[in-house]
Amino acid sequence: MKRVTVQTLVLVNWRGVFYQRYLMDPRVTALEGSNGAGKTTVMIAAYVVLLPDMSLLRFTNIGEHGATGGDRGLHGRLGEPGSPAYAVLDLRVGDERLIAGVLLERRAEPSVELSPFVITGLAADVSLQEVLLDRRDQDRVPDAQRLRELAAQAGGKLKMFASAKDYFAELFD
Repeated sequence: MKRVTVQTLVLVNWRGVFYQRYLMDPRVTALEGSNGAGKTTVMIAAYVVLLPDMSLLRFTNIGEHGATGGDRGLHGRLGEPGSPAYAVLDLRVGDERLIAGVLLERRAEPSVELSPFVITGLAADVSLQEVLLDRRDQDRVPDAQRLRELAAQAGGKLKMFASAKDYFAELFD
């Protein structure tokens, strides 16, 4: 069995975040910030990558603003409407790099469609911005097809999954 470590968590097109990379220390990871800074959103993004199944995910605002409608769960935490969002974990599995992620697309409120994926074959020095952002004339969030093209251009291979079960089978293989 190979040791797995999380190198980074990346959020793309989440509320208040166009692109953000969070470095993970193998010994200590802490989120610190004032109320409303996005700590819960970061944790939810990581959780979605680890369990991309809407039948099992329930996010409600339990903070002081919950009584006024709060964040509308996962749907309300996503960024620009009409554009996909991504949550991605950059993993090291032994000496190999594995990108585990989820493409999130808003549907009629409060629905969100999740499409889990993995990217293999990326060299350690390839920045995830090269894959997760379409940088032709201005930075844009790529759709699934463009994500596949960007992964291939960076030397990787994208595999999308129709179910969390298939995604888990790939991750634990």
